[in-house]
Amino acid sequence: MLSVPIHKDLTKYQAKIVFGLTMRTLTCIVAAIGTSVFVGAYAWFVLGIPFDSISWAAYAVGLPLWAMAFWTPDHHGGNGRRKGDLRDDGGLRGT
Repeated sequence: MLSVPIHKDLTKYQAKIVFGLTMRTLTCIVAAIGTSVFVGAYAWFVLGIPFDSISWAAYAVGLPLWAMAFWTPDHHGGNGRRKGDLRDDGGLRGT
């Protein structure tokens, strides 16, 4: 029988842009690749350092952007807020 999965919570749905990636993921990946290439090209053409000597720096510059691409607050403790920031009573401080 043919079935179609339906998201239970539509607020967590993220549209896929290209290759099954969300816009945030795609932007971070492109930025990570761009900064790594920039660091490598700058080291090669401006500073005259061969890329095999500076490749660790290119990886180090792109790594935080790769981490931002695939890390979501839902994977690590809910909606990204600290416990107690969003109260169940709508934020009203009752007695």
